[in-house]
Amino acid sequence: MWKNLYEFYKDRCELFSSNIIFNNTITYAEAFQLVEQRIAFLQAQGYKKGDVIGLLAQSNYEWVITYMAITSIGAIVLPLDTNLPANTYPEMLKKLNTRAVFISDEFKKTLKGIKTFSVSINKSIDKNTKIKIPAVKETDPACYLFTSGTTGTPKIVMLTHKNIFATARSTAEVVSMSERDVMLCILPLYHVYALDACFVGPFVAGSSFIYQTSLKGPDIMKSLADHPITIFPAAPILWEMFMDAILNRVKAESNAKYKLFTFFLEYGNVLRKIGLGMIVNKIFDPVHEIFGRSHRFFISGGAPLKDKYRKYYRNMGFTLIEGYGLSETTGPIMLSDVKNNIIGSVGKATPGNEAKIKNINEDGIGEVWLRGDSVMPGYYKNEKENKKVFDEDGFYNTGDLGRMDKDGNLFLTGRVKNVIVLSSGKNVYPEELESFYKQSPLIEEIAVFGLEKSGTEKVYAVIVPVEKNAASYSKIKSEIEKLNKGLPGYKAVTDFAISFDKLPANSARKIVYREIIDLLNQGVFQESENDSATLLAELEGTTQEENIIVEYLKEKMDAKTLYAKESLADMGLDSLALVDLTVFLEEKLKISIDLEKMKSLNTLEEVLQYLSSLDKGSSTTISQRLFEGEITEKPLKILNPVLYFWIGIIKFVCHFILKTKIVNKEKLLYENCIMMANHCSYLDLILMVYALPVKAIKNTYAIGNIKVSIIRFIFPKMPVIWIDPSKNTNEIFKRSADLLRQGKSIMIFPEGTRTKTGTINEFKQGAAFLAKNIGKKILPIAITGTFDVWPPDKKFPSLFSGKNTQIVAGNTIDPDKYKSVEALNKKMYNEIKGMLDKEIN
Repeated sequence: MWKNLYEFYKDRCELFSSNIIFNNTITYAEAFQLVEQRIAFLQAQGYKKGDVIGLLAQSNYEWVITYMAITSIGAIVLPLDTNLPANTYPEMLKKLNTRAVFISDEFKKTLKGIKTFSVSINKSIDKNTKIKIPAVKETDPACYLFTSGTTGTPKIVMLTHKNIFATARSTAEVVSMSERDVMLCILPLYHVYALDACFVGPFVAGSSFIYQTSLKGPDIMKSLADHPITIFPAAPILWEMFMDAILNRVKAESNAKYKLFTFFLEYGNVLRKIGLGMIVNKIFDPVHEIFGRSHRFFISGGAPLKDKYRKYYRNMGFTLIEGYGLSETTGPIMLSDVKNNIIGSVGKATPGNEAKIKNINEDGIGEVWLRGDSVMPGYYKNEKENKKVFDEDGFYNTGDLGRMDKDGNLFLTGRVKNVIVLSSGKNVYPEELESFYKQSPLIEEIAVFGLEKSGTEKVYAVIVPVEKNAASYSKIKSEIEKLNKGLPGYKAVTDFAISFDKLPANSARKIVYREIIDLLNQGVFQESENDSATLLAELEGTTQEENIIVEYLKEKMDAKTLYAKESLADMGLDSLALVDLTVFLEEKLKISIDLEKMKSLNTLEEVLQYLSSLDKGSSTTISQRLFEGEITEKPLKILNPVLYFWIGIIKFVCHFILKTKIVNKEKLLYENCIMMANHCSYLDLILMVYALPVKAIKNTYAIGNIKVSIIRFIFPKMPVIWIDPSKNTNEIFKRSADLLRQGKSIMIFPEGTRTKTGTINEFKQGAAFLAKNIGKKILPIAITGTFDVWPPDKKFPSLFSGKNTQIVAGNTIDPDKYKSVEALNKKMYNEIKGMLDKEIN
């Protein structure tokens, strides 16, 4: 049908000329016009058939236009991984005698010694020169790809024009793509999976593309809400993160709702089969709303998806298919059937391709070999490797293990190189064990492999625990022993080591086992309970400047010794304490710290390296940004009239039913201050409303936990700052500070949550931190009796119980009189606790 990619592009763009292709703005005809203008530019620059031209840019339609232009003139495109260290590119470019590289702005300073052009469609184009398309055959190379190199030196995959357009045609056919489909594209296009799923596959069918460069959850959700997305391809880790986020959100609402939700997650499909589908669909309808009503199916590829997530998405009513392929097969060469999606299978070979299993063992598992239109002709200038991976019939040895059912559906079980062969002759598949052990909430990461010890092959593991401290090894040991009871003896991990660092992985996020084994041989990991010297080495500086930083860290964390491999979380630093630490370090070291960067650092060793790399006296501090920067949080202009009705009801109930008493009413100096009270019940906020005059209510903003934000539907447009304290602490401070700077007051419950026993809990330091930095006076308030009327374990309050409730106002506290946040926090706690003790006794 097509002889080369230029004919492929031209045919599709003419056939679907009026269809929108990119981000709701560019048609296929307009896109092809841009391609020809870039072709003209390339030819004007002297580039021709056979030249290698690199592409180092963010994944968007400009990347696609450039890819199309390079391959159209018979040149060979080299997509470069944008996540690689800058020092790796020169060798890659040199190896292929690359003549030029198209780059996006962020890589301007990355490449030296080679000609670069902007990938922007506003640049590097020629609107006047006519193009001349050379004769290009379907067997000519169109694309070079460096393999990820998990098992040795990276090899260079050669993909032909036919490999690319044939793979596009076959995958589109299997999943019935059409011009009505809209793809959400978040995958990096330099990966061959994305090349097909987010470019040539949908392109062959005239589909539309929405390129989303941000991988932040809210940004992805916005794209899903703003566009009628029908197909959404992503990596397994994203599908797992989505599901975990959904579960955490439900759990935060209530334990009962969480239990109900997880029950339907487990048995949704069974319930549908017995006629209860309507109930199941009702339960999961809000999730479908999030992903959009237009979706047809999701795609997971690039790595295996855990079984439980496969089941969960199916039970929620989503079709999530999996595919299988490699760089050597132009991406997906096996693909699940959308209408008959078999859980755990990566599907059958796509049209024009075939798969077979060779050297099958007693478990029915063997080597996966592939042949067909999608399989590369070979590695670039590597005949030795080509002879190893292709058999006499032209089948390519993937190096993967799997089994195939009678219908040709492939089930992958692991990698040939990773199989552990025990002295008993039994085969153990590490990937299967890793999936099993990852079920543990104590295990963050795990790599399983064979290791010879005392002349015997052992099933060995290197584990990254969730909690990283001196007790980590013993806790993981107990956990492994417990989990091993659910395994056949020969499969169980018998020896393991602990790592506090993340396991080595390549840019595709695949674990690099050879590097792990090298580190193990170097003695980097903890291999026994008594062998903690490496992981628990003290944090020490190598320069005077670093030693000063270490001393400040010890001072702020109140620790005599800090360990290099400990994380900030291990030190008990939550997001608030991290802000406080950052402010302290900025003041002491005269530097400006990126808080998001600090959050991403894994160990104190990394923290030390980062802090020592910063220039002194640079930019603004976090305190200045939060408490002195531009005001962005604006107060409500008017109070919703409905609230006046509710305020009246509250005052009636408190006065006549709860008999609420206000003690020291003259001390309720509520103008432009921070009110702080203990928190025993949902009634606490209601009592505060009762105690304040209407004018004060209009100018007083409460800090509300998003978990109880359902109250906003009862009291619409109420002056509350709804926040999720587990996420962005900066938001709390910034929004509160903005309102205080505009003359408003803030009401805070510094315990962070309601007491479960009726006694006052320890105060979190956030309120004191805000007060200390913004310089506003604190009004301490003690609330009594509300716990007895409405304790946490009761659904409804006992309004007519006859129990007394009261609010006690204390003396205002001036934060400027206290040297530290800790001292101010202690004063606040003692003041409120003293009032409570006095009133209760």
